[in-house]
Amino acid sequence: MIMNKKIAVICHSEHHIQKSLLLKKQFLSDVEIFTLKINSLKKIEHDTWVVINNNFVSNFDSFIFFTLHTKKVNIKLYELIRNQGKKIIAFQESNQLEMHNGDVNNLILSPDFIVSASNNEKIELVNNYYYKNQEIKSYGWLFNSDLYLKNNIPDKKLENILLILSAPDSITASSYETLKFRENLIE
Repeated sequence: MIMNKKIAVICHSEHHIQKSLLLKKQFLSDVEIFTLKINSLKKIEHDTWVVINNNFVSNFDSFIFFTLHTKKVNIKLYELIRNQGKKIIAFQESNQLEMHNGDVNNLILSPDFIVSASNNEKIELVNNYYYKNQEIKSYGWLFNSDLYLKNNIPDKKLENILLILSAPDSITASSYETLKFRENLIE
């Protein structure tokens, strides 16, 4: 991963913070985690508030985002980062393209580099969203706190299966998942 750099991780929610704490363990660089609030940032480790301005941006070499929405405060930070020529790295927080039939909902503003949630997500981003192959890297799902368990599950027939479904079209208008689709999947 990135070495000998100072990195700011910008979070928009509690689950972004949890993912950031897991990622921080993987970096050799100095990583500071912030959560975005109204018009400022809150530094997680010290519970201090930071103003979003040129001085803040100049303290870091690159910025990691989980979402690049077009909210006013995001655009302000994005513009400051771009004006200083700093790098923006997006970590996909979900398999959004596969879960939403190819619709992108988290990467609206363009990053310099994307760490995709899976190789299939990388393929979709390259084939359908004009990203170049070298702009995206896939390490698989990085947000497991216990990778040992994931890699050491014995091969045996499963008696039970946990199936997690997204919201159906009756709840989320943009969903392609219908109740009939669910029935067919379960069968």
